[in-house]
Amino acid sequence: MDQRIQIIVGVSYHLPNGTREDTFEALYTGQIKPLVMTLNKFPMIRMVFHYSGLLLHWIERRHPELIMLMEDLLGRKQAELLGGGFYEPLLPILPQSDKLGQIEMLTTYLRKQFGKRPQGCWVPSLAWEQNLVGPLSACGMNYTFLDDTRFVYAKAKQGKSGFYDPCLTEDLGKLITIFPISTWLSNDFFGNSSSDALEKVYKAYHGIKDDSSGPIVVFPEFKTTEKSELAYHSFFEKLSNKVPRFEFTLPGRIYKNLKDQEKLYFCGMSRDHEGVCVSSRQFLVDYPEANTIYAKTMHTHTLINQLRGDKTRKTAAREELWKAQDSGIYRDGGETGRFSYDTHLPGISSFSIRKAAYRALIQAEKITKEKKKGPPALLVFDFDLDGEGEYLFENEKLNCYIKARGASIIELDYLPSEWNYLDVFQCPGKSERRCRGFADFLLPVIPEKAAFLQTQGRFCGDETFEAIEIDRVRKKVVFKLPPQKGIPLGRIGIVKTWQIKEDALEVQYRFENAGGKQENFVFIPHAAFSFPGGGETFVRTLALRNGVKEPVSPGPGEILKDISLFEYRDIKNESHITFEGSRAFDLRIFPVRSFSKNGSSEYQFTLTEPVLPVSLGPNESWDISFTLKITS
Repeated sequence: MDQRIQIIVGVSYHLPNGTREDTFEALYTGQIKPLVMTLNKFPMIRMVFHYSGLLLHWIERRHPELIMLMEDLLGRKQAELLGGGFYEPLLPILPQSDKLGQIEMLTTYLRKQFGKRPQGCWVPSLAWEQNLVGPLSACGMNYTFLDDTRFVYAKAKQGKSGFYDPCLTEDLGKLITIFPISTWLSNDFFGNSSSDALEKVYKAYHGIKDDSSGPIVVFPEFKTTEKSELAYHSFFEKLSNKVPRFEFTLPGRIYKNLKDQEKLYFCGMSRDHEGVCVSSRQFLVDYPEANTIYAKTMHTHTLINQLRGDKTRKTAAREELWKAQDSGIYRDGGETGRFSYDTHLPGISSFSIRKAAYRALIQAEKITKEKKKGPPALLVFDFDLDGEGEYLFENEKLNCYIKARGASIIELDYLPSEWNYLDVFQCPGKSERRCRGFADFLLPVIPEKAAFLQTQGRFCGDETFEAIEIDRVRKKVVFKLPPQKGIPLGRIGIVKTWQIKEDALEVQYRFENAGGKQENFVFIPHAAFSFPGGGETFVRTLALRNGVKEPVSPGPGEILKDISLFEYRDIKNESHITFEGSRAFDLRIFPVRSFSKNGSSEYQFTLTEPVLPVSLGPNESWDISFTLKITS
């Protein structure tokens, strides 16, 4: 072949909303800055860049000098910037208006900052569904990128060199061009192997007379050491040595001259860590925590759409919603490598990322309700999108969402602090015994140390209660769990009543022995409260015993005896959570942390377990109530 082989080299950078400032700085210092500065010294090498709007805005505020350097690269057509969603959302799961809004928000930012609209865009996590063609096209995006594995499944024609050409794809009459990313070349492209990789490409093309093939696209993942500028300099120097054989070009240039493109349709799949194609929505099934945030974004989207006549408030609420649509929520942070191009980023297990999402959603909800303050309300609808109705108690300060499964709380928002106190993370695959608010254990009476094994009794949190009374006037729901055959302590029936009052939530229990013999068991209304941190710097605990409230710091496994009230003092949020029982109880509390593969740990929540012994003769009943207050 006589002509040079065309190669498009691109990079994509993003950090999820809620990422710590030092992580932003580390990414900038270790990768973004040295890459751009070194590229400036090699004018024969062109690159395409994608930065999320969130990251660009951070760079603009913290390091505006890089923006000026990017302007120079763009001005001499050595670089191209891609558009996309401003907050790097997982596009397939967004409502249409949010897709369009997020893409236009980043497009507007790029146009104002750099004086030019992007021609193409990046699809976060390469999470594709065919109906993305319409909104991408409507926003002026002419092309995007997918990994070449999708071209295999789409039965694309493979060139003699082994690479695929750009193609057209269509949906409802709208068209967009798809550039194929070479997966193997992207993996081998940076570092010492870049020269060898390019030699493989040259040999694949060598001797082929038909030189009309499209460009090869690579998006390598740059991982550099502390001497990153030297590493990037070595990398670009190797590429420069290949210029006689290769032309490093840009997608905008190629797009203008594309002709006779093959038309393909692509499956809506992403590759998991085993290379198996799965739906990008499968994450919502595998991680209930992600599904709950997704459900809340859908609920908040509906609230915003119901705003009428106040464009300013609607715009402000919508931008808060978009912050919570970050694709970081829908990845696992590399623990299983769910997505190919961003597994190094923090994901759903990250405490700060989940909290940032909830904060944005609660803030958006508060904006929609600024002029609708009223008495407490009780709503019933399918909040978490599982086909069953949930029970939403709301007042000016609290949102409390109760699920019939376990008649337990799945979300507890304290609006003044914009904080969900029941946002917890548990390891994937452990769907049983999820930590919620007042998910109840009934355990047989056994020696005290074994009483907390929680494997020999009955976990009512996984049983579905029936709502036998819904009183919207008194803001009360009565649930009933009848006796069950063939399970431990199955002769015990439960009536569980939830009610929201002006400043508190109240839950009442009635246990009934439907059997013909004595039943002795331990009752534990299990709860998990998530604070800004686990140490005394973040939360302090007080207990009321013998009429005196005093600080307590129980150690691991230690049980506080004869408590009638305990209180968490959330230092950062400046709020108090008070938990009071109508009977005295024992108490065990301890923080729970998650652990990553590199051995680091992160606080997730504080497990709270009141312990009460119960003894019931045949046909006897036993009652207790708890009051939960959150105050500033």
